[in-house]
Amino acid sequence: SFRLMFLRCEKFNAKAAAEMMVLHFEEKQCLFGSGEILAREVLQSDLGPNERIVLESGVMQIMNQRDAAGRMIFLVVTSKIIELMQANLTNFDDMVSHTSANHALYRIVPFTLRTSNSSGFFKYRVMWYFCMASAREEESQKKGYIWLIMNLCDFKTPMELYRRAGLLHSAIPHRLAAGHFCYDDQTLHPYVAGFHLFIGEEFKIRIRIHFGTRDEIDRALEA
Repeated sequence: SFRLMFLRCEKFNAKAAAEMMVLHFEEKQCLFGSGEILAREVLQSDLGPNERIVLESGVMQIMNQRDAAGRMIFLVVTSKIIELMQANLTNFDDMVSHTSANHALYRIVPFTLRTSNSSGFFKYRVMWYFCMASAREEESQKKGYIWLIMNLCDFKTPMELYRRAGLLHSAIPHRLAAGHFCYDDQTLHPYVAGFHLFIGEEFKIRIRIHFGTRDEIDRALEA
């Protein structure tokens, strides 16, 4: 069933599935280290205390209801990121650049972004756990997933975060069926245009941008 996840994600292209599996274990080793964890699922107990704070904050959620096609919906609420920042750090750049493992706020960035002193790679342990915990469901493997990003605040996620998340996505058997980026602040127009430039062509045709009030966005999503 493990190998079948990758085959379904790549629509039974055996070569592409094998390449994704190689990336999967390389990234898993980079995020969680070597040893027995490579041969088993990542558990919540494998996450650090600050990573569990991010996981439990509601930044990333799985919605109770599915879309009309029966696909699982992942919800990202960026206002929760601001709440984390206000409770801990006031400068997002500090959160991204901080590399001291002894700092109490280490890895508090959404999706647990951090910089490793030894490798320089950005780590996304929470996102890995969150996605892989749901990847075992057979129906979602077949139908794909929906990502819904609700940016109903003035938060501007660094482009590097989206780029790195895209790289991580290539190592996780999650087939994006569609994505929705929703925002209500007109000052974010240039930022959203830049976001479109940084995502790959494959994702660009699957992602829709919604701007307006909460009611207008809800109506657009319902349609």
